[in-house]
Order: sequence, then structure tokens, then C-alpha cells
Amino acid sequence: MAKAAFQMCRHQGCPALLEKPGYCKDHRKAKTENNRAAFDKLDREKPDWKKRFYSSARWTKCSKSHRKKEPLCRQCKKEGYTVKGDAVHHNLDVDVLVAMGESLYDDKYFETICNNHHLAELRKKKGGKHGKKISYKILETFA
Repeated sequence: MAKAAFQMCRHQGCPALLEKPGYCKDHRKAKTENNRAAFDKLDREKPDWKKRFYSSARWTKCSKSHRKKEPLCRQCKKEGYTVKGDAVHHNLDVDVLVAMGESLYDDKYFETICNNHHLAELRKKKGGKHGKKISYKILETFA
């Protein structure tokens, strides 16, 4: 039986070749620790209602269901990569959906996303490292 083709390390710019998709030994632990620390910091700044929402059984069920329908990171696909999605992200900010009276569980507002893109999106919305804060003009956009 023929061996499967080698895969490159998922860390951008790393030339390491692996038998299985993922990160090389140099990037695996560092990537996990960096992402977890960044997500923990952002989680601490969330209001209590968002913490309860994202830890609810209903959200967990919706998230798993969506990842079955769309298993790959949508943003990586646009960039030409095939990367497994790690999370389900709301296309519109949750605060905007609440203000519009939309359901937070509506599949049309979901996208599967990898941790790298998810962290970049959250920082962008917050106005941090990867861009200016997004301001939503609810009345103009959705009226």
C-alpha cells in the first residue's frame, strides 16, 4: 500500500514535513499555549451573559451541528488552504444580533473558523492587534 503524501506544518512559514496534518513538534505546544492564553484573556473581558450563552448546552449543540455541516475553516478556504475548523463564529457581532432582535442560534449567522482566524476576528472586533475596531451602524445597515 502506498504511503500518504507528507503534509506541511500548519504554522505559517514552517517548512517541516509531517506524516499527519497538524503542527510540528516545535510549534505544537507553543501554538496551544499562546492561543489558550489569548482566548482566556478575551474571555475574562466578556460580560456574564455572553459567558453563560457560550457555555450553554444549546449553543454547544448548535456549534457541533454546524461544524458537521461545515467542517473546514471558511476563511482558510478563501485563502486557498484546507484547515479543519476549531470553532463556530458569529458573522455579525452578538450584540448587533441582539439589537436587531435576531436569534443567536440562527445558522445563517454562523461560520466555522480555525483558532488563528477566530483570534484575529475577536481582536479585530475589540480593536486590538489585528486592526481597528469595527463600528456597527445598525440603523443604517439593517433598517
